[in-house]
Amino acid sequence: MPAPSPASPLPSMPSGAYGNGLRRFFRRWWREQSPARQDRYATLGPLVSVMLFLAAIVAAFWYLRNEEIERERESVKRDTEVVQQQIRMRLIENQEQLVRIARDVVTRDADASKFLEQASGFVQTRPEIVSLSWTQADHSIKASQLSPNFEIDTLRGLDMAITPDAPASTPNNRALPSGLPEFTQTFEAAKEQRQPVYSRPHVNALDTPVVQVHVPLIDRRGFAGTLVAEYSVEALLRYLVPSEVSGRHVMSLTDYNGRLLASTIVGRESANTQITHEVIITPVGNGLILRGEGSR
Repeated sequence: MPAPSPASPLPSMPSGAYGNGLRRFFRRWWREQSPARQDRYATLGPLVSVMLFLAAIVAAFWYLRNEEIERERESVKRDTEVVQQQIRMRLIENQEQLVRIARDVVTRDADASKFLEQASGFVQTRPEIVSLSWTQADHSIKASQLSPNFEIDTLRGLDMAITPDAPASTPNNRALPSGLPEFTQTFEAAKEQRQPVYSRPHVNALDTPVVQVHVPLIDRRGFAGTLVAEYSVEALLRYLVPSEVSGRHVMSLTDYNGRLLASTIVGRESANTQITHEVIITPVGNGLILRGEGSR
């Protein structure tokens, strides 16, 4: 049986036939127009060219503007995360030192005077800390060391909760009030969890926005109280935000409701057109939020 012959290829369109057809159609259509209409169409050519040119310029500006905003957004995000890491590392470093002090208090049966010696050195080298207090299981404060970096109104004074065996009250060892809801809640959480617990941001007796960390004291008989370190929210920004970051962007700390607690620019109001990036400050976590801001 003879092999079937291959199918004949389809005839190909001559090269340029499509373009030639369009040109013929345009010439025929143009000749059909009246001279007056041809003049009107001819005047539209430059106008269309100008409009296309302007559209190209607007598109280029729009693209460059979007690129600039995206770069600023990435810069704000990067700087915010750098500050978050700075604060996080500082808090963890301080927490580890507080755990060591708590261990010394429990294992060496330290009295209030020995504790104050350690507490004094601790707060003097950490300007972000307002005070370090030794509280007992019944919420009474055995000893407290206030930082020399904060002004204290000695005439107004502070609520006292010093036990009889504590040293005499002076501006540098006055106890902070132990009846605040944040104090009580965080104290009980540290007692139950047997590990360091951070409070929500609040205002202390010095009218300073602060965050507390309670480190539990555990001896042979069980829970014996906590060590309470109080951080100034404003000082966290002042001392832990790198100068090159604060020069580029505004950094703020807010609570879980968005209420401004501290900012690198005092009295600055946020605009609706600003680029913002928010991250939670760990290990606090309890509603302390870092917000970076940049302008569009």
